[in-house]
Amino acid sequence: MEPGKQQGRGGGGGMMRGRWTMTLLIGLAVGMVSAGGGVASVVSTAPEDGISTPLGSQPGNPERGRALMLDTDKGNCVACHFVPDAPFPGNAGPNLVEVINFGGRSEAWLRQKIVDPKVYNPDTIMFTFHKTEGKRRVAREFDGKPVLTGQEVEDLLAYLATLKKP
Repeated sequence: MEPGKQQGRGGGGGMMRGRWTMTLLIGLAVGMVSAGGGVASVVSTAPEDGISTPLGSQPGNPERGRALMLDTDKGNCVACHFVPDAPFPGNAGPNLVEVINFGGRSEAWLRQKIVDPKVYNPDTIMFTFHKTEGKRRVAREFDGKPVLTGQEVEDLLAYLATLKKP
């Protein structure tokens, strides 16, 4: 091959690009684990008590829950989590299909995680959606107020239940 010509579809530099990508991934993984995030926080050994009492006056509605999951002004769960058919799902948080199917978590645990995730992992970057005290760096419209009502938490849980595979 002549000097200066590119080889293949990658435009050359494949070996260097591969090493750079691998170095970046390893660095991110080490940083996440050492900071209390990543795999260590997903595989939590927290007690399975959670919040067993529903927060809404009605059973959750999965259609409303899915809408909240995608709503950028409310839940916006897909900014960080993968759920099926979501446009541009995030990957900063765990895949919710895997959490529901392989996480072994109860509805009470999931309710607590939505209400105040810091109960299980004080270092989590996930913010509280229903707790009103102790919030930092929150939009004025949500200062002292929940992002989601109790009924909306139940709607999210109803949607998450639809992700359970038989």
